Amino acid sequence: MTEAVGWQLPDVVESLQQDYNVLRCHAGLADLGPLSLFELVGQDATVFLQGMISNDVKVLRPGEGCIAVILTPIGKMIADLIVLKFSEERFWILCRRELKGKTMDSLNRFIVSDQVELNDISNHSVVGVVGPLSAERLARSVKVLPQKAFDHGEIIVDGLSIRIVRDTRFGVDGYQLWLPVDRWSDGVTRMKEQCGLTFAGRQAIDILRIEAGIPIYGMDYDGSNLPLESNLDHALNFNKGCYTGQEVIARVAYLGSVSKKLMGLLVQGDTIPKRGEEVVVENQPAGRITSATISLKLGQPVALAYMLKKFLMPGTEVELKLSEARATVHRLPLVSRDV
Repeated sequence: MTEAVGWQLPDVVESLQQDYNVLRCHAGLADLGPLSLFELVGQDATVFLQGMISNDVKVLRPGEGCIAVILTPIGKMIADLIVLKFSEERFWILCRRELKGKTMDSLNRFIVSDQVELNDISNHSVVGVVGPLSAERLARSVKVLPQKAFDHGEIIVDGLSIRIVRDTRFGVDGYQLWLPVDRWSDGVTRMKEQCGLTFAGRQAIDILRIEAGIPIYGMDYDGSNLPLESNLDHALNFNKGCYTGQEVIARVAYLGSVSKKLMGLLVQGDTIPKRGEEVVVENQPAGRITSATISLKLGQPVALAYMLKKFLMPGTEVELKLSEARATVHRLPLVSRDV
């Protein structure tokens, strides 16, 4: 069982296969993990945020959003974020809960003369509506749905204001619902009943995460990694101008070279690799596992692994040192996207 906002959310609701089928083939409610939410407000909000994060918030219109990262001056990752724009003077910023302190410290440190204020509004919680039928099910209760990835809007469910965000990162259609913690139970229950949704356990959403190649902090990246190593290229904008860490990122991108990169592995047999297990080629170190699972779509174990530069070619045959299983390097995502 995994606790979230006072609820005990099971790792598996019905069976792992059934939970997975709900998310992969239909539509279900999924816990997206412990998250923290901030609000940045003030007349300098856009200019300030533009200089702090890796993506371009100036080009966003109200109701649009993006993925971004906060970097150190040497281009290492501090946190990955979802940023929603309400106006030139107001943004919401979402990060994993374990990155709350680092995110707040990194932003607050540079608020000097800027007319901005960063507020913790973590009295909100986030639940995912994931699956190819998400839009069809939500349309039973929601008149207008966000169209592009990270577009967002407000919906009212029995007097409760919920922020709905388009989220297709898991390789299928999907949305996030951001709602007040003290009304989480009421809001999710109403959406479940009105839209004909069912819950899916944490293990099923993690399988989709790995199949889609989504890295998470503490598992697949930490403060030693560059975003270009960690399958977060889509969080970078190379035309926006200066931000913290930009010179290093631009230089690495221009040279077209990183010493290692997060890749997928298709593993033979039925043994799930262990996190941290070394990957070798002819007894030479070739990489290291960060996340692994059984892909219920592919019917075999799969993994995310940082592979050294000389072993990045898809189709490269490798061996897992501990389990002695053989595997093949694969581009991310491991499962083709349906959206």
